[in-house]
Parts: sequence; C-alpha cells; structure tokens
Amino acid sequence: MQSKITQKSPTRVTAEVTLDWDKAAPHFQKALREIQNQVTLPGFRKGKAPAVILKRRYRDEITQEVVRHLVPSSIDDLIKEKDIKMVGLRHLHRAEIKENESFVYEADLDVVPEFELKPYTGIEVESLKVKVDEHAVEHDLEHMLEHSASDIPVEDRAVAMGDVVKADLTVIDVDAAESLLNVDSYEIYTEDHHGHPVLINAVIGMNSGEFKEVEFTGADDDPFVTWRGKNLKAYIEIQHIAKREKPELNDAFAVSKGFDNLKALKDDVRGKLAKRGEDQERDRLMSVVLGKIVEQYDFELPESMVHEEAENQLNQQLRPLAHLLKKNPLDQKTMTSLYESMLPQAAGAVRLELVLNRIADDLKIEIADEDLNKELEEAAKHERFADVADFRSKLEQSGRLQNIVDFMRRRASIDIILDKAKLKKVDALTTEVTDPEEEDKKPTKKTTKKKSAPKKSAAEADTTEEKPKKKRTSKKKAADAGE
Repeated sequence: MQSKITQKSPTRVTAEVTLDWDKAAPHFQKALREIQNQVTLPGFRKGKAPAVILKRRYRDEITQEVVRHLVPSSIDDLIKEKDIKMVGLRHLHRAEIKENESFVYEADLDVVPEFELKPYTGIEVESLKVKVDEHAVEHDLEHMLEHSASDIPVEDRAVAMGDVVKADLTVIDVDAAESLLNVDSYEIYTEDHHGHPVLINAVIGMNSGEFKEVEFTGADDDPFVTWRGKNLKAYIEIQHIAKREKPELNDAFAVSKGFDNLKALKDDVRGKLAKRGEDQERDRLMSVVLGKIVEQYDFELPESMVHEEAENQLNQQLRPLAHLLKKNPLDQKTMTSLYESMLPQAAGAVRLELVLNRIADDLKIEIADEDLNKELEEAAKHERFADVADFRSKLEQSGRLQNIVDFMRRRASIDIILDKAKLKKVDALTTEVTDPEEEDKKPTKKTTKKKSAPKKSAAEADTTEEKPKKKRTSKKKAADAGE
C-alpha cells in the first residue's frame, strides 16, 4: 500500500491511497461475475454478456463494490501505520480502478486536533454544605404513602378529584384529519400534577360509561409533543372509576416497609436524602469544575464527532416518545430543527471528551483488567447478555471495547480532578454579576466550520457521561461513502 497524507485543517487530513492490483482483483472479479449473472443485455443470453461491455456499462457499480470491501480495511491499516487519530471518514472524493495495475482512492478523514493542555488541578470552586430539609423528608414519606395506596372501585357517583379513571381515549388533529392517539383503558389520575390538564378537567363529573367530546388547542409545552400548537379533538369514554386511598403514616406502616417503627423509617429516609444531596452536589461540582477547565480551550472540533453527538442526544430525547412517534413520526422540518438545536450542546460535549482524553493521557491512567471486567459485567446485565465473554467478544468485533476503556479513563480523570479541586464550603452559592461590556469582549468559541450557532459552556452541556458512545468505525463510514 502506498499513501500520501495531506493536512487540510487542524481536524481534517486527506489520504491518497494506492493499493496493488492483487488486493483489488478478487473483489473486482467477484463484482463482475455477480453483475454478469444478474443482467441481461440485448443480443446475449443471461450470464453470457461479454465482460468488456459489462466493465464499461457497469463501471460505477463494480467500483462501488471494490470500495465497500477495500476502503474500510485499508484505512484501518493506514491509521495504524501512520498513527493517525481518526474519528471518522468524512468524504470519499474519488475511487479509480486501473485494471491490472492498481486501485486508487482519495478520502477526507476527520482527526483529533492537537492542542496544548491547560491547567486542570487546583480549580477553585464553591461547594454547598449538604443539609436535609425536613420538608423533603415529609415529601418522600408522602410519596411512599401514595405508592402504597389502594384503588377502591366507585360505582355510585361521578368522577371526583382524587379518583383514578380508566377511559378509552382517541385524540385527532382536526386540521389534518388524522389520529394522534388511540388507547383503550388509558389511566388518568385526577391529582397527578404531571397529567394532562385538559383530560383531567374533562373527566371530572363524568360517570362510568359516559362519552364526551372535547375540543382544545395543544399548548406550546404540551406533555404530548405531537399535540403542540394543533387544533385537537378528544373522544373520551369512561370505563372504570376508582378512589385512591392512602394508608396512615404510623408505626404499622413503617413495619410493613421493613422497619422497627416510624422513627427508624424517617431516619432511613433522612439518610437517603443526605446521600442524594451529596451526589447532586458532586454532580454540580463536576459540571462547574469541568466547565472552568473547558472554557480555557478554543480549538476546532471534528465535524463528524459533533454531528454524531447531536444525533445521539436527539435519539435519547426522542426515545421516551418512541411509542407515539412510531405511528406519528415527526416531519423532516421538525427533525432538522431539533437536530440543529442540539449542535451547540453537542459541541460542548465533544470538546469536553477530547480534553478529558488528553488529561487521562497526561495522568497516565490505565484500566486494570479486573476493573474492566467489572464494568463489562454491569454492561452485559444492562444489555441482557447472559455470557460476559460473549458480550466482550461482540464489543471487540464491533470496535466498541476501546470506547468503554476510554470512558473509564475519562471517569477516572474526573475523580482525580475533583479530588484536587480547591473547595470552599458555603451555605449558599455566590451569585456572580457579569459586566455586559466585559462579556462582549470575550471571544466566541467555534463549534464547527459550517455552524455558527453560539456554543454553550461545558457546564451547561451533559457532562455526566452516562454511557460510552458507539465507536465511529471507519468501516461503516467508508461503506456509506462508497454507496
């Protein structure tokens, strides 16, 4: 393999690759045979068309097959040979078959940019003292009572506040004359603060078996995304009414939950709230500290990483609505708008990932096999794999195992960064007042070349890194580019 690498920008290189004919010939001949067996040309029986005609007429199709088989593997070899930190195949410019000579292609590769590592230890930040509010204790106890409530059937009256209703519900878009929701036995709890206010108000006063039509306009913040801003009509038929009764908060209730008495239950709730508060404060500190670190940087970001991160964030946001979107998918304009709104936050997440990777290198963090195996055991359970070895094998084959290792290295880096931060314990956080004139003088950080949306700080971005991302493999990108 012969190659030439040209640096086009801090995040992109162009690779010109030439492969000997003995590498391309098997795939070239296979593609030619498959086309010969599939097509029929005037004047020739199926499978008997001359190769010279097929090569000329189906040159693009043959080249595409050679690209599909050779580009991914040769790029993998190239990045190892040249030590290129590739994060994605951006574009395949050209691919040319010189029969009996060589296969030549030129591709743009997105790469990790070089940047100088800034200080990341001794970051000064205020840390809130964690206190347990007794109102929060009472709130959690009330929540436990609600979860232990029983639904008692009601047959002699209409729906009242506090009832649980099951109704057949259909909601249509009046203007488009299409159904947005059609559910049997849809449950409506009339005291649910997160429930739909129109539906709750509609069922109050209705009797079992009663039918009602309600017209309304979806609010801009409607719980159902597909209802927002639309003229709607709901058809409601009450099937069942029940009154929700909560138990009393006393020693008997505490015993039913596995505690000696009510005091022991309250102490347990108080302890969990303290732990929750400590975890939340650590998350806040992590966001602030990492934000202070990342705001020191203004390097260019690989476009493929930013766009993939935006896609991941969009998919995560839409996943809870999958059951609704399956029948009523969002139109392309809405999807594009949502996607573009993700780009600033995605840029912040990518910048943070790259900085943390460099910090992990600087700290010389290595992941022990024992720790990796524990991580894989938890991941295997989450992915419902019974055999951890099989799960690991699949990760290795897909190239995702290194992603998990990188994720663990970033997580370990964050722990060290927080341990070395200079924390000032306070009862309340100091509110910083920013001088508007000074704020205007600050340079605007770049996201990607083609996007000019303002970048959110890393503190505003998602810095929890809940799951390692899927590896950006060259095989998939190359296959897409060749199609």
